[in-house]
Amino acid sequence: MELLKVILKNQTIGIDSHTKGDNLPLEWGKALHLHKHMNRKNTNVEVLIYIAADRDLEFRNSKNPKEEAGIVNEIKRAFKKKKIQQDFVRGFYETLDTYMIGLQIKDEQTRISNMLNAAKRFANLFGIETNSFACLDYFKKKGYIKKDDDYKNNVEGRKYIFYDKNEKIYVRIDDDNPTSFIIGYNLNEVKKFD
Repeated sequence: MELLKVILKNQTIGIDSHTKGDNLPLEWGKALHLHKHMNRKNTNVEVLIYIAADRDLEFRNSKNPKEEAGIVNEIKRAFKKKKIQQDFVRGFYETLDTYMIGLQIKDEQTRISNMLNAAKRFANLFGIETNSFACLDYFKKKGYIKKDDDYKNNVEGRKYIFYDKNEKIYVRIDDDNPTSFIIGYNLNEVKKFD
């Protein structure tokens, strides 16, 4: 899955099944998609990659056909091998199962542990090693994160941020309103992703 790291570079990716602003929970169906936000200067292009539907890529905020073609090529290269496609989709559904079953756990510590497991599996789908993955609170307490502007209360409206200090990758999972998984290298982009 190492090839899939390329689709995260300077980008934030969410997995969801809702349309912007409807705040509906994540669910199986033809609307399930990867939602890429470009985190580059001078662009706010978004692209939807549908998982369970035979639909073309859907671009938003795009004014440059050349940029769209580059994104299409990047995605095609990343998913070129059939085995990568199959492993990604299989892992994707297994991760969603783990997450959705875990949401029903009443004990908060067990539920957070389950979310951490789902966050690790989600990062692994993109070829990210998660050997030092933990809740962002843990790294703040251990002193790995020193600047307050890099960190605000990890549980903001029960949005849990998980972090891997080696890979410097963030995964956000919303516990109280399970609408999506978010992954990216930029904490601020991961926090504000909608």
